[in-house]
Amino acid sequence: MIEVTRGALVEFYDCQFRDKDKNPTVPESALLRISYLKRGCKACDEIEMIGSNGLWSATWDSSEADPGNIYWFIESTSPEAKVGQGQFRLVANPAAMGCGC
Repeated sequence: MIEVTRGALVEFYDCQFRDKDKNPTVPESALLRISYLKRGCKACDEIEMIGSNGLWSATWDSSEADPGNIYWFIESTSPEAKVGQGQFRLVANPAAMGCGC
């Protein structure tokens, strides 16, 4: 599994949507959804992706997330299509996270 250090900007880039026949399609908008824990509670960020020449990108700031598994999902709304989904592991040195609760 890919590991990312807490505090990094995680880039999702060159995402391309395809229709049911596997042909490239350019949706009106695209969304990146990130699911993670923040201070022990479930959190979800929805980030509008930026499109250019049929490719989509977005950046997620991992600094607020607890270390652990981070799950992502990319979809478009019109036409409705899914690009992909996956997960990565966010790692952090507990001493670097501060002494507070």
